[in-house]
Amino acid sequence: MLPAVTTVIPIYLIVRMLRLLDSPTALVLLLIGFQIPLVTLILFTDLQTLPKELVEAATLDGTLLAVIAVRIMLPLAAPGLVSSAILSFILNWNEFLFPLVLTSFDAKTGAVATMDYLESEKNVLWGPLGTVSVAMTIPVVLFMVLLRTHLVRGLTAGMLKG
Repeated sequence: MLPAVTTVIPIYLIVRMLRLLDSPTALVLLLIGFQIPLVTLILFTDLQTLPKELVEAATLDGTLLAVIAVRIMLPLAAPGLVSSAILSFILNWNEFLFPLVLTSFDAKTGAVATMDYLESEKNVLWGPLGTVSVAMTIPVVLFMVLLRTHLVRGLTAGMLKG
């Protein structure tokens, strides 16, 4: 849960040592690692709000723990899962620092490619640059529109006590 800037040099050295520089694998592993605390906090608070009586009743009926997790807990935890997935997606989509440091050609993200375009051109063509910038926001907007009800339900689940 440290600021990302404080870990850039050690992470760069580790990725270089593992020979994963400029690879999508390095970015995926790194961005997943940085999202684990956020997802853990969201899911921890979400799972605390679930009724324990359902699990106790299923246990008394002789239901296996795996069945309880899949058939009872997972559907009840869906709003928290969706909200953490949306927030993780948005944060990873907008990540700039690590793709800038760890990639050069093969694994560039859209934000880094846009910045490289701005640095390489003497006369910036603002029309195409604006088009690319708007196109980069389309996946995030679609993701949010499709899952907005789950996001609101997941973020407000623990606000009221009953």
